[in-house]
Amino acid sequence: EQAAAFDLRVGSTDLPWVPFVEDLYGLRYVENIMIDRTKFGTSADWGVHAKGKFANGLLNYGLAVVNGAGYKNPDQLGHSNTMDFEGRVDLDVDNFVLAIGGYAGKLGNDVHGTTTFHTASRFDAIAAYKTEQVLLGVEYFLANNWMNVTSVTSDSADGVSAFATYHFNPMWAVFGRYDYVQPNRDTNSILKDDYFNLGVIYSPAKIVDFALAYKRDHAGDGSLSTSNGTIGGLTSTTSGTYDEVGIWGRFRW
Repeated sequence: EQAAAFDLRVGSTDLPWVPFVEDLYGLRYVENIMIDRTKFGTSADWGVHAKGKFANGLLNYGLAVVNGAGYKNPDQLGHSNTMDFEGRVDLDVDNFVLAIGGYAGKLGNDVHGTTTFHTASRFDAIAAYKTEQVLLGVEYFLANNWMNVTSVTSDSADGVSAFATYHFNPMWAVFGRYDYVQPNRDTNSILKDDYFNLGVIYSPAKIVDFALAYKRDHAGDGSLSTSNGTIGGLTSTTSGTYDEVGIWGRFRW
């Protein structure tokens, strides 16, 4: 079956970057990916979305013109004076995947009565090697004024995530991941976020996965709001950690 070169969708659906990386990573049910975890991106939004494949999937793309407030805020649809843009292009050659992407916009803040001083932007890149047995990947992002659209002060952030999974057989696998994020490079350059997880996957059937995992997140010299809560201290001289051990599962249909 020939993949479509142009698929258009209107409404709330997947954005070009986060779901694409999640599909490569394969372990969202354990932890969402770096930019989603640290709130420098989201997985879906309201707007017009296009995607397609060329040369039997060798070259793929995703484009979206969206509200910018995220899929959780349908009440903001149409309120913003401007629309945001996100895009991605990826090259899939044998077992290698290379992709770059970007985002630009006001994140739904350009509304009546609100002054926006900056445009949020983000550059994304990922390189991965994936077979049925092995997954190796490295993701990078660089964001400008993501949290500062309505603030006079400028700021920037960047981060890198390295992840790996090894399948001994269809039933058992091990995995690990490490994220290093600088969320406030200009306003608090000493704040660093170090996150890692380690675990074992048990797959008793094709549609069922269970993962026993340990997670640890450390925010040093400040605090960072994440999908696991705010990590760190109230001042730039305090730090904090988040530790979790658990069993996560998913059913695939």
